[in-house]
Amino acid sequence: MSDKSGNMTLEVNPASGATVGVVSRLQDKGQRMKRENTKPLWPTVSRPKHTASRIIVPLAVFLIANVFYAFTVRLFAPVTFSAAGAVVGDPDEILPTMRRLTFDGDIRKHLLFSATTAPLVSFIQQSFHMTQDEAVVRVLALIAALNVVGVFILFRSFFSSVVLALLFTLAFAFFFSNLVIFSIPETYALSNLLVVLYLSALLRVRDKLDLRNSLALSLLAGLASLYHPPLLSLLVIHVILSFRGSNFVRWVKTSLANLTLAVVIFLSANIFIEGSNWLTFVADYGGRNFTPQNLSQLVNFFAYSILSPIHYLPHYLRLHDLRGYLQSPLGLVLLPVVLGGLSYAVFVAITRRTEYQRFAWSLLAWISVMVLFYTFYRPDTATLWALHIIVPLLMILAIAFRTLQARPWIRNGVFFLVTVLIALHNSLSLYGGPIR
Repeated sequence: MSDKSGNMTLEVNPASGATVGVVSRLQDKGQRMKRENTKPLWPTVSRPKHTASRIIVPLAVFLIANVFYAFTVRLFAPVTFSAAGAVVGDPDEILPTMRRLTFDGDIRKHLLFSATTAPLVSFIQQSFHMTQDEAVVRVLALIAALNVVGVFILFRSFFSSVVLALLFTLAFAFFFSNLVIFSIPETYALSNLLVVLYLSALLRVRDKLDLRNSLALSLLAGLASLYHPPLLSLLVIHVILSFRGSNFVRWVKTSLANLTLAVVIFLSANIFIEGSNWLTFVADYGGRNFTPQNLSQLVNFFAYSILSPIHYLPHYLRLHDLRGYLQSPLGLVLLPVVLGGLSYAVFVAITRRTEYQRFAWSLLAWISVMVLFYTFYRPDTATLWALHIIVPLLMILAIAFRTLQARPWIRNGVFFLVTVLIALHNSLSLYGGPIR
């Protein structure tokens, strides 16, 4: 209590001898002084940090990736820009579609690839007064850099940590499939960008997958299928994620609506541009014969896609290429680390109850769909196809990474060390050896 002069007084309970604290101006003043003492001297100190994480760091990642992949594309250009170049994929068929807008030939399976890249090549060529081939190099490097910075933004939102996002982006950039595909003229780098966009959107709305959000994701899946038809299956992820056993009928209706939207986008665009000819590439996809030997190519997805078994730019990778790891002490050490890490991540995704468990299940379901499809369709070039499942694999690895109980500096340090060794091994293998 206070007397009339404003001085603080205390009431004492004689029975207990306890002093009853009375709220006073002195207490308020003490709290104000405490807040003022802990207040930053410069209120704007936090802004540069926010700007760095949101703008400066992604911009730096983009610029570094752009310069790096421009170098790698030029490195392989004598082979990949030549009609006689026999490397993975079909760069001799892809290059003409980047130089001139077309929907002819095999590019019909990647309907919007030429429609996206050819105008970009023309714009860069005319704006910067460079040769057409140099403009192609710039566009390929641009697409690769957009993939890398897209992955950084994806993991930045997942971890809320710039350091961890950079670690997983570094891993993505130097996995073997990515190094190969981002270094040559191919359609898969551009279609993979749609996978990154889809996963980024899904991560934002995964806890509120109502009809509107799921249809927006199906719209992205339909768009992705116009760059690479099997990516229509992306809708499997959010359809499974939205499943609620308590309302099965509603889930079925929503799933059918999602499937209808994605299929309508895919069919309408193909029929509008190709007419009845669009059925020819469907026959191409279906005209493959499955043999038990195809199962041996699964190693392409979960070993070769991450860690190179050879020391040159390949055309095909097959089971016997596993022997290549025996010729590299670093590769021999890293292979069990990679396979062990992936196995642990999948185990955690399946068995560990976390807030991301259902998300991991849906990613695993889609990976399984893609692996089964390509086990049937040309598994010998699975190094190409594996590009699309690398980001979901990294997401599953990130979910398992969050469950580790080790000290952050130990956990991050070990992951960084393994990633650097993988990058060193793949770089020496791919860029240090001959081009075949």
